[in-house]
Amino acid sequence: MRKSFIPVLLTLVFAFTLSSFATPRDNDERRDVKHVLLISVDGMHALDLTNYVAAHPNSTLAQLRSHGITYTNASTPFVSDSFPGLAALITGGSPQITGLWYDVSFNRKLSPPAANGANLCPGTVGTPVLYDESVDIDSSRLDAGGGVNPAAFPRDPANGCQPVFPHQYLRVNTIFNVAREAGLYTAWSDKHPSYEWVNGPSNQGTNDFFGPEVNSAVIPLTTAPFDVPRCHTIPDPAHTADWTKSTLNITCYDEIKVNAIVNQIDGFTHDRRQQAGSGACDLWDEFPGRERRAKTKGRGLSGCSGYTLSPACRRFGFCRPIPGPHGERTQKEWAARPDADHHQR
Repeated sequence: MRKSFIPVLLTLVFAFTLSSFATPRDNDERRDVKHVLLISVDGMHALDLTNYVAAHPNSTLAQLRSHGITYTNASTPFVSDSFPGLAALITGGSPQITGLWYDVSFNRKLSPPAANGANLCPGTVGTPVLYDESVDIDSSRLDAGGGVNPAAFPRDPANGCQPVFPHQYLRVNTIFNVAREAGLYTAWSDKHPSYEWVNGPSNQGTNDFFGPEVNSAVIPLTTAPFDVPRCHTIPDPAHTADWTKSTLNITCYDEIKVNAIVNQIDGFTHDRRQQAGSGACDLWDEFPGRERRAKTKGRGLSGCSGYTLSPACRRFGFCRPIPGPHGERTQKEWAARPDADHHQR
């Protein structure tokens, strides 16, 4: 992973689980929560936040802190870096538990990537594991050339030499997996496409993952989803090797992700091209004494007649059936079943 010499660099911004029903306690005060927002700034400590809010009481961070929950009994994992630090935040696990020590590490049971030589698996066991910008299809582009390159991933000799994606390397579920299982909508924005591991081993943790490449070449930001009007002209044209080389340029990159999260909070996908709830919520079909779920393609709320909707569906106005014991069934077929307990909340 390339290092930056910028003292303070916003590298990670996340939008997380939206719900209109959660009511956490903070100092025994109940409150309704519609959105949970997690913001992580590399190198920022709790004391830094305290001092900043004291000096800037009218700032956005001060406003967020005033109605958020401050948890002070947290500690950084060892090793402390973006990968293990983020894993600790969203799993509660140490590197020994999550398996993530750094975005470049070594594994004694896996084989080298196919890009290093197709014939190196299964014969060669033990390989560096790279989940940084080097696994992009094209790390010079903000969209990483279309995502990650599976040929750059280590391979599992015990599984037919299949590539091991970042989400498969993670050993435990994330809070996003828990949230989605509860019928909530989740979204996440990060600095590399390889951070798709936040989806957890099932690769189903987030409804909307957005990972523009922070180590890409600096360009004018004129095209969605990277359109930032104040950055149509590069602020610091003398430092365009990547976004981390200039405090002026990195603010443009950060604004890409801020805009994405604002879109997500507004109920859209990160690029604002469609409503976030479309095909993204759980549709529950209840039977007396137990619940079963259908498996079909997502459809609008108008097509969910005869079903019980999860809280997230009711909030967003859309529903998404998920896998269940009955396999593929249409809404009409399900509604016609004589054994169904039909009702819609």
